[in-house]
Amino acid sequence: EELLQEEEKIFAKGRVSVEEERPSKLILDSVTGFRDLPCEIWLQFEDRTSYASAEQALLGILGANPGRDSVVIYLKKEKQIKRMSYAASAADLMNRRETLAEICTAVALKE
Repeated sequence: EELLQEEEKIFAKGRVSVEEERPSKLILDSVTGFRDLPCEIWLQFEDRTSYASAEQALLGILGANPGRDSVVIYLKKEKQIKRMSYAASAADLMNRRETLAEICTAVALKE
């Protein structure tokens, strides 16, 4: 897939070389498309009790959709955040949004 396309957002890592009487140069070490960067999947539960009752079902869904995107649990009543040690595929989980809606109150993708 070609990364350097018109209107395509990229993340570039590298350095700039500036010299007197010569044009500046941008020297890239790596280029990554924004859509290829890992993101976070946020799952909201009403409270710790609702999370505990849905935890095994959630772990089953995460296990069936492995990937490199982070999973974050938010407990609304307690205002607590739990970053899961599991990595999942955001694209696959967003396709299973209806299934997730049965066990949590909200699903969001943070890119």
